[in-house]
Amino acid sequence: MEIFLKIIEAIKPLGIPSLVAIILGAIGKRYLDKKLEFEKAGYQTKFRSIESQIDQSLEVHKQKIKNSEFFFKMQYQASCDLYKIKSEMMPPYRFPDMDWGDALGEIATDLGGISAKIKSYLNDYYTVLPPDVFEKLESAFHNAEEGSLYGDEGPGIQCADFAYEKIKECTSLLKAAVDNQRLVEFHNFKSKNA
Repeated sequence: MEIFLKIIEAIKPLGIPSLVAIILGAIGKRYLDKKLEFEKAGYQTKFRSIESQIDQSLEVHKQKIKNSEFFFKMQYQASCDLYKIKSEMMPPYRFPDMDWGDALGEIATDLGGISAKIKSYLNDYYTVLPPDVFEKLESAFHNAEEGSLYGDEGPGIQCADFAYEKIKECTSLLKAAVDNQRLVEFHNFKSKNA
């Protein structure tokens, strides 16, 4: 109580208007400090929310990149393996006058093995093949399987030609798909005024 009386005695010479100004100043400062703390807490909450959203978005993009990398590796391997099947279908050049008809005759005699390779290939890469490529390869498989019943006779040769052309077409399509993923362009973002 004695301290309170000393404070009143010290303020008395200043007058009532000064006392009111001091009291209002103290109340105002206290109000502004509380308001500032409230505003600061609000901004910190918003900042943490934005930071959390950015972290989540970053994790999603990291996972997408990881998935894309795996998918690219599988498509690359699928492209290489299909090219290998196509290359192995082609018989070696055996005599000087060998033409495409002779080659088709040799391909036709191996259509059973070729259909087995295509089936195995489709089982291995079903999930990474574009739908149009899968359908064409499935058609090549069925033709090779049917052609294996005829050997190097007319229908067998037609089936061999069809199967080879479909595999050749799919090899080109897969190569193009792999090439399109490999060509990544980075754009330099500059301001329009620069």
